[in-house]
Amino acid sequence: MVGTLELDTQRAITVAYIATQPAVVTLIPRAKVNTANGVSFTAGTPRAPQTVRMNEPGDSGRRTPIGTNDGIQRDVDYVLLGEYDAVVANNDVLVYRDQEYVVVQVMTPNDYEVRAMVVRHGW
Repeated sequence: MVGTLELDTQRAITVAYIATQPAVVTLIPRAKVNTANGVSFTAGTPRAPQTVRMNEPGDSGRRTPIGTNDGIQRDVDYVLLGEYDAVVANNDVLVYRDQEYVVVQVMTPNDYEVRAMVVRHGW
């Protein structure tokens, strides 16, 4: 278990890191609906805007293929980084730099940050 001092320090570092390249995004949850023709998604109520950081995966600047929990290998465009209390879920949609992205996997949570892999939607 992480001690209070360490946890507070990690949270402060995360906040400072996000502040160096902040992006304000509004995540829109989507519900997966099975239809006669397959699957569709229904948009829910947009969440309150959140300040996050959008990190390119890896240091090469190229899209990186990563296997996600749904068993599909995807070319991840960004890793969304939010504070520990950020509200992010799989299938959320967001707009960043005039492009629409979808959250394909929220990574294992910890008590000082929330990370999620996002891919360009409708490419």
